[in-house]
Amino acid sequence: MTACQQEFEVIEEPSENESVQAGSELTELLLGIASMDGSADDIVDQSSCTLIILPATVKVGNTYLELTDEADYQEVEKLLEEHPSASVEIQYPVDIWKVNFHRYTVKVEQELFAHQNYCKNGGRFISCLDFQYPIKVSEYNIETQRSSVTVISNDQDLYETVVALSKERIVSFVYPFNLIDADGNILEVTQQEELLSKIKQYKGCK
Repeated sequence: MTACQQEFEVIEEPSENESVQAGSELTELLLGIASMDGSADDIVDQSSCTLIILPATVKVGNTYLELTDEADYQEVEKLLEEHPSASVEIQYPVDIWKVNFHRYTVKVEQELFAHQNYCKNGGRFISCLDFQYPIKVSEYNIETQRSSVTVISNDQDLYETVVALSKERIVSFVYPFNLIDADGNILEVTQQEELLSKIKQYKGCK
């Protein structure tokens, strides 16, 4: 996973209406979009809050399966259809990604549940809307009065940019850019008020 690219430019401090500030409504919505999507392996770990890093081994009924890529989840689904009373048992230890893109080694089932419960208590997923990357944000440090343009290439870049916001460090998006919904529709965004409005329309979607 690569870091953002920065281009230093002369940029005026963004106004309150243009800036993304720590603790704002827009910040929380952006984290909902940018959080890691752990839904691909829900048939195994029963949660979108975590994503098992492959390869991993599971037991379905009396059958052991070595999972090496996401296509193998279809084999898990097939076995569950053939044996409705069977359950999926993860063979520990496994490594997982959490919604904040942090990696953990999980040694027992209770540890996995703890990671998932923490996410459920604080998670605000917006899984049916995404940014069409790359996008750019202008970063401004009030303390140093230094500014730069950062290229955001993926959800992790956006997540880390948002969680790093503070009273001294604010950002504003460089418009226009596009959002993409779950049906593949392209939504052009030209200003911050429009961005907030569009994201709120998808808040709580599945």
